[in-house]
Amino acid sequence: IITDPPYGIDMDMLDQTNQGQSGIDSVRAQHDVKNNLQMLGAFIPLAYESLREQGFLVMWCDYMNFRYLHDNAVEAGFKVQRWPIVWQKTGPCKNSAAGFNFTKRNEIAIVCRKGLATLAKTCSTNTIIAGPDELSDSASHPFAKPYAVWEYLYEHLTIAGQSILDPFAGSGTAVISALRMNRSAFGCEIEDTHYNEMLNVVK
Repeated sequence: IITDPPYGIDMDMLDQTNQGQSGIDSVRAQHDVKNNLQMLGAFIPLAYESLREQGFLVMWCDYMNFRYLHDNAVEAGFKVQRWPIVWQKTGPCKNSAAGFNFTKRNEIAIVCRKGLATLAKTCSTNTIIAGPDELSDSASHPFAKPYAVWEYLYEHLTIAGQSILDPFAGSGTAVISALRMNRSAFGCEIEDTHYNEMLNVVK
């Protein structure tokens, strides 16, 4: 299971005219902080039960919620890597409070493994360096990640033909990337607009 779920952060922090993340209104209804954190807490043990032995759960997340997710994952039975995967962005990143804050140019993912799961391919770094591309730019979902991000995860966690589930698929950049890499991809998405967009690209 490799996915980019709602982070459990306030969308108003990102929604500033000409400064913050664009397209927030298209996902605002699915991003209530309390509901998202409760949902993630309930999702993790279900993910553990659903995974085959020696499977991975990788989720993109917010820094402030890493420990919450870690503790829930350990309680569910996962072994959790204490350091996250880091996506270092090379594209432009806006700063709504540049007088107070350094610009946020990275995102993190928590890595949880079931049983004796091992990497499909060893790696010398936990950092992905990538900027936006045609795949992420064409997606209507404001949090869509580029192909290089998904390629890194699939290359090191999966093998050709393996089944991958993204239960928070958005407009489908993870699913589309998995198909490009000859993985068997399954995606779920609650928002009709994003789901239909994913289907159109896959076709």
